[in-house]
Amino acid sequence: RVRSPRDNCVNERFNRTLKEEFIQTDEEFEVYLAENDLTKANQKLTEYLIFYNLERPHQALNYMSPIQWYNQNHKLMSLLPMYPTYTRA
Repeated sequence: RVRSPRDNCVNERFNRTLKEEFIQTDEEFEVYLAENDLTKANQKLTEYLIFYNLERPHQALNYMSPIQWYNQNHKLMSLLPMYPTYTRA
């Protein structure tokens, strides 16, 4: 529902993090958004999302990255299908 942040609080928090850590700090992103071809903007956003899930520590996960937390709790295979170049440490 519109203007109901409690309905979807997890996504609202992610949107806030995305805005504060990426959009406001990446000087090139707004320039790329102004262009007709959004390929570069999508590439920058994808790079941030990979960082967010593979490297960035999250307080709710005891300061582990989501991939570290998932590996610890679910014992993943050595290669992940969505990131074939990433292997477990």
